[in-house]
Amino acid sequence: MNGFHTLPMLNARPLGRRWCCCSGATSRPESRGFTELPCVPSHNVSQTTSFGVTLEELYKIFFGTNYFDDLRVNGFPRVADLLKDIHERRNAFAHGRPRAINDLTVNALVENLKAEHDAWIAVYNSRVIS
Repeated sequence: MNGFHTLPMLNARPLGRRWCCCSGATSRPESRGFTELPCVPSHNVSQTTSFGVTLEELYKIFFGTNYFDDLRVNGFPRVADLLKDIHERRNAFAHGRPRAINDLTVNALVENLKAEHDAWIAVYNSRVIS
């Protein structure tokens, strides 16, 4: 047993509200800033308050693909799968499933930090150099 259920601060509902407030606070400036770029039509950027969704949409506009596929193309399919899994677990955690993030998830992330860092550099360099 990991003890998550004994920590009152991990009540997912207040955490979810805090996340929404933080995400909402960034939505107006990001939306205005991104839509003023000449290559980003305002109708193509999400009207949601999710910063992650907006960044995903912008990645597709700028590069014609998504970050996970870029990771795979650059030789990092395991990192792509890990990050996708962590993203899904974070969403589940934020929406009321505190056990979605467990010791196995944390250990997998820690064990792969260097690989994730190397993968990010490879994708970045592929975009800057090309």
